[in-house]
Amino acid sequence: MSQFKFGCTQCGKCCKQPGFVLFDSDEQAKAAGFLNQTVDVFREAFLVELEEGWAIEVEAGHACPFLLDDACTIQPAKPKQCRTYPFWPEISRDWKTWLFEAAHCPGIGQGRAYSESERRALEEEFESTDENY
Repeated sequence: MSQFKFGCTQCGKCCKQPGFVLFDSDEQAKAAGFLNQTVDVFREAFLVELEEGWAIEVEAGHACPFLLDDACTIQPAKPKQCRTYPFWPEISRDWKTWLFEAAHCPGIGQGRAYSESERRALEEEFESTDENY
């Protein structure tokens, strides 16, 4: 298979795509602590409750509320969904999908090549769940 190369350009485009960013209970606590808030205050201010758990909803034409000047304001506490992008199984397990995603992410095809084991580890991290969403 071709090499999966990626180097984040910090363009913020991934943070401007509509959808949901899930925060498991540990991620909620970490982000809330980073912001000097309680989990309840963090949930009230930023998250919506879905069947799958708690998430930020990014609406079309908007950005993640933690994106400021194309930089993540909770970088040290961002959730695994953000940390592992673009190595989500639905993107990185198929070469054609990976190339398609490059239209939205200028970092795909740039930077270093990820080994098969590194790619799988990131996919597994993304898929790991906390049962207390």
